[in-house]
Amino acid sequence: MSKTNNWPAPSMILVTGTWGPTETFKLIPATKDCPYTECIYNHSAKTLAVIGVNKKEAFHMMPRLDDNGTPQKSKLGGQDKQQRVTLETFSEYYVMGTLEVEEFVKNVAVNADTYDYGVFLNAPSMETPGASGITKGESKIILEA
Repeated sequence: MSKTNNWPAPSMILVTGTWGPTETFKLIPATKDCPYTECIYNHSAKTLAVIGVNKKEAFHMMPRLDDNGTPQKSKLGGQDKQQRVTLETFSEYYVMGTLEVEEFVKNVAVNADTYDYGVFLNAPSMETPGASGITKGESKIILEA
C-alpha cells in the first residue's frame, strides 16, 4: 500500500526573523487561503510555533484599569490588580523535533528548496554550556560559571 501526501499545496514563505535576541526563521502566508497566520522557530526548544487562522476564546489575566485607563494598584504589595477576561485568540500548535519541523516546512513553504532554514534547525541550543548560537547575525558564546 503506497503512502499519499495529504498536505495542502504550499502556501507560506520562509523569511528571517527573531525569537527574543536570536535570529531564526519564520513562515508568513503567501496566499489568502493559507491555513496559518504565522509560524516561528524556537531553536532553543527545537520547536516550531504555528499560529492557525481559526480563532478560539480563552481566559487571560489582564491588569484591572481605572476610569482613566491606568492599571489599579493592589493595597498589598503595590502590584497591579489583575482580572480574568475572555479574549478571542488564534489557535496555536507546536511542531516538536527537528525531523518533524523539517517535514512541516518542506510541505508548507513555497521556497523551502531555496531558503537555508537548516542553519537555524541545526544551530546549537543557547542552553548548551559552551555552545554558540545565532544572535542578531553574530556568533555568541555562552559560558556557564
